[in-house]
This record gives sequence, structure tokens and C-alpha cells, in this order.
Amino acid sequence: MKSRKSLILKILLALVVIVAIIVLATINNPANRTGSPEPTDEPAAASAVPTETQTPQPTQTSEQTPIATPEPAYIPEPNELAEVKLGDLTLQNGTLEYNISYDSLTADWDIVESADYNVLYALDENDVVYFKDILWPDIDSWSISNIRRGSILLLSFEDMGEDGIADDVLLSSQYQKVVSMDALASDNTPLQNKYYIIVDKEDYTMAVFTYDENGQYTKLVAAFPCAVGRSARMTALGVFEISSKGPWKRWNSSQYSPYYTKYTSGVYIHGPIYRSKKFDTLLYKSYNSIGSSATSGCIRTTVEAAKFVYFECPAGTVIEVVLSSDLVDHIEKIAIDEEYPRWDPTDPEKPVSETEME
Repeated sequence: MKSRKSLILKILLALVVIVAIIVLATINNPANRTGSPEPTDEPAAASAVPTETQTPQPTQTSEQTPIATPEPAYIPEPNELAEVKLGDLTLQNGTLEYNISYDSLTADWDIVESADYNVLYALDENDVVYFKDILWPDIDSWSISNIRRGSILLLSFEDMGEDGIADDVLLSSQYQKVVSMDALASDNTPLQNKYYIIVDKEDYTMAVFTYDENGQYTKLVAAFPCAVGRSARMTALGVFEISSKGPWKRWNSSQYSPYYTKYTSGVYIHGPIYRSKKFDTLLYKSYNSIGSSATSGCIRTTVEAAKFVYFECPAGTVIEVVLSSDLVDHIEKIAIDEEYPRWDPTDPEKPVSETEME
């Protein structure tokens, strides 16, 4: 009888051991984990978020640009847009309004329900398009530099789920004549893009040129530091055109970049990465990596630079990505302000530190 009880106890003990082994194996199996740690830009030794009095320590490890979430609708490239013929459109003023200051026009409108993208045009006195920008539907204001006498036109489209624009539905055609003013240019100025952008990968610099009296892009306007792809293939060489734009690019649930401008499929010029859509939540490693090969293919740059391209370089502006150019010199980035380490130092909205006031 004792031997039988002993046998039963041994069997029960063996079963307990087997169950424990199975449970431990299941817990330690990576395939059964439900998530990964949230990306962070803190140095490994840091245990708390830096305060205004703490100085972030730069790291030699370049931050990996998160993969963008899929775009919710098909947004066309500039060369896919149909030719604008005002006679074929049902024009209405709608909510489109504008204000002119010197030679710059700021257009405002109400967000159009169900729209997936807008196209803003500026036309000269002969109804020839000299400016266009493809804008995301949550944008309700835009500026146009070097405005001319003529008109502005806002077309709002709904994408019906297929690639290309053949299935897109035109929701509204809002139109306003630009009142003739002596200060505005007439239609005898060159019909060409004002700016031409060269990205020099070896110098980690993005340079902006405008045209000279011969129509050649030889006059340097500005140069900005940038980061490019971690491998030679990630930021492809070639000639591209700016297409759609948006205020914030969402990479994942906790990482965003401001002033993004698409210039080829899935690749953008954009500002550094932030924890939220607030400019005081900078992931400073993403800023410190500007000036190196650190992205998944995008051209990451400063807020100042991304904002310039976003507002001043309309759809169709050419971007040439080269390995090296004699026209471009290396530009160093401004160091992060120790008093405000969660701000891009080129951001005009950044609070002024005591050092800057001296």
C-alpha cells in the first residue's frame, strides 16, 4: 500500500515539473510577447527625463528613423494632376479668402468634409498656372510668395481607394480673383520654379538655389545641415519633384516629425523627431544625428530648413540628390540649447535662454 502511494506521489511530482517547464517556455518565447518597449532617446545611463537644468549627453549611436504608418489615401504626384481648365469647372467662392502683404498672399479656407487632399493653384492673368501645391486635408491656410495678378483656385478631392486619380471625386472648386494691384507682378516674369534644391550626401547639406538673369539656378539662397540614409541605397541619387505636404508626419504612436514634404514614394524631407505634436518634446538624438548617415532614407533636417521647404517650395520644385557637388559646402548644425534640450535650436518659437540674452 505504501509503495502504491509513493508511486502516485512520484507521478504527481513529475506532472508538476512538466507543467512548470511548459509555462516557463511559453513565457520566454519571443513569439508570445505582445509588444516591444517604446522607443526612447535617453542615454542608457539616464534614469529620468532631463529637466530644464540638465544637459543631454550626445550619443555616438545614430537613431533609427521609425517606419511611417501607411498613408490613408492615394495622394497624386504633380505630374499626375490634370491640366486646369477653368471653363470645365463649376467655380464658386466658397470659404476661400486671401490677404496680401507686399508680394505674398495668404489663402484661408474651411476644411472640406470627406476630402482626402487639396490642390491649391495660382494662375496669372492669362489663366496659366504658375504655382501649385498638393496639401493634406487638415491644412486650411497656405502662403504663396511672389504672387501675381490673376486668381487662386482650390480643388478638393476624395480618393475612392484606387491608385491613380481616375477614381478621385472632385468635391469643390473654390475660386477667387486676385485684385489687380500695382505692387503685384504681371505675367511677363519667367514661368519657372523659383527654387532648385541640391542635397549633397557627402557634405550632409541641403542647398537651395534660385535662378539668375539667364534662368539658370546659380544663386545660392540658403544651405541647411541634414541627415541621409544609413546606407548608400537608402537615400537614392537622382532628380525628383516635390509633391504632397503635411504639418506632422506620424511614424508611430509616440513619434512625429514636423513640416514633411514628399519628393518620391515613401521618402520625405522633414524636421527632427518629437514625442508628440508639440515643439517642446524633441527627441534630441534625432536632432544630434543631423549631419550623419542616420535615417531610413528620408532627408531629416532642422525645423528651420523643413519649414522653409514646406512653405516656400511648391509642388513641382526640383530636388536633386547627388553624392557630391562643387556648388555645395558643408554646413554645421547649431548645438542644442542646454537650457532647452527638448527644443530644436533653430525653431523660432523656442524660448530665449539666459545665454542668448547676454
